[in-house]
Amino acid sequence: MGYDDNVTFTDYTLGQEQLELIENVLESDLIKSGVHSALLIDMAGNIIAQRDNGKCDHDLYSLAALASANFAAVDTMAKIV
Repeated sequence: MGYDDNVTFTDYTLGQEQLELIENVLESDLIKSGVHSALLIDMAGNIIAQRDNGKCDHDLYSLAALASANFAAVDTMAKIV
């Protein structure tokens, strides 16, 4: 099964229960195992869920935007090659 460029996820919405489950997984599986900060972001760089160990002093919104832009740039370069 190949990659389909026509698939979009713009109409998908997470409910409150799903968001709470995601945040619980970030906390229990990542933060409690030693990860300093965990983000779930969408393709536009919006933060969907976030957890940290209380010591994170980074600008997570800028980081999310940069990660999104980096993904888009690499995706575009891959299509060119």
